[in-house]
Amino acid sequence: MNLVVILKRAKALARSQGRLGRSPAERSDDGTIALCAGSCIARSAIELYGDAASLELFDRAVLGAEKLTLLPAVFRKYGLSEATARYAVAQNDTRSSTDRLQWFLSLDAPLMPSA
Repeated sequence: MNLVVILKRAKALARSQGRLGRSPAERSDDGTIALCAGSCIARSAIELYGDAASLELFDRAVLGAEKLTLLPAVFRKYGLSEATARYAVAQNDTRSSTDRLQWFLSLDAPLMPSA
């Protein structure tokens, strides 16, 4: 899997939402769903390398899912690091709702800073 391609698609998805929700996703008062950073990456990996059934399953599961179970499992299935999933969740959820999108759009692959 090509993380650069996945991240580019994930950023486009995040931009189209206009905001990032808390992990793994939030439903707004108007009923729209805002995925978190990790969910944008996971959904993008499925869009690019998965199938329609997997995408439908993810979309149904994301609102009720435990973030530290669903996202690492999807990352693993598509050849991405589970540690990267946990990093994306932690970084997403420690930021304010107004700062999340800007932070995510500034990321480059690899996502995790080197030690």
